[in-house]
Amino acid sequence: MLVMTLNCGSSSAKFSIMETDTRKWLVKGIVERVTIGGSFIKVERDGKKVQVNHDCPDHTEAIKLIVDTLTKGENKIMDDLSAMKAVGHRVVHGGEKFASSALITEDLLKVVEECSSLAPLHNPPNIMGIRAAMKVLRTSPTWLSLTQRSTRPCPISPTRIPPEGLVREVRGPQVRLPRHLPPLREQEGRDNAEETDRRDQDHHHAYR
Repeated sequence: MLVMTLNCGSSSAKFSIMETDTRKWLVKGIVERVTIGGSFIKVERDGKKVQVNHDCPDHTEAIKLIVDTLTKGENKIMDDLSAMKAVGHRVVHGGEKFASSALITEDLLKVVEECSSLAPLHNPPNIMGIRAAMKVLRTSPTWLSLTQRSTRPCPISPTRIPPEGLVREVRGPQVRLPRHLPPLREQEGRDNAEETDRRDQDHHHAYR
């Protein structure tokens, strides 16, 4: 049984095909410069690499190019899409509702869209790629697979207001804080140390 994986970015579409019975990757590649002009597809199979230029104004055209590459010409690995039994999409964040693979439905896509603020550079193009694939690969069940950033548990769930006035809510799956902000636990340690110093000083003055 053949299974395709897709990982769509804002201007790219990575793909691979696995034979599940043997657990062997048959082919992998990427379509680059999607939507920005000068696009092309790179394909690697049996240690050989091929690059073909092809204009892809959107992700739908990029996925059509992937399908044509896999079903025609020297990189053909199947006669048609009937040999492909499932498609798995790599998605960064599913929020608190999805922490494992799930069959993609419209309700699931709405949740992923709602989580775009947690992964603004990743979730929107992930969704574009999913919708494009569902349009082109209609015969194959489509699954969502989450990255470790979404499935890694978060040990804390506070709302923190830094000095700059930026409000950030961290709950459920782990979310990266901006680099200019110290880690929450580190800041808590500093606050505790300052509080201890203050108490020591008060105790010292009380017995002078």
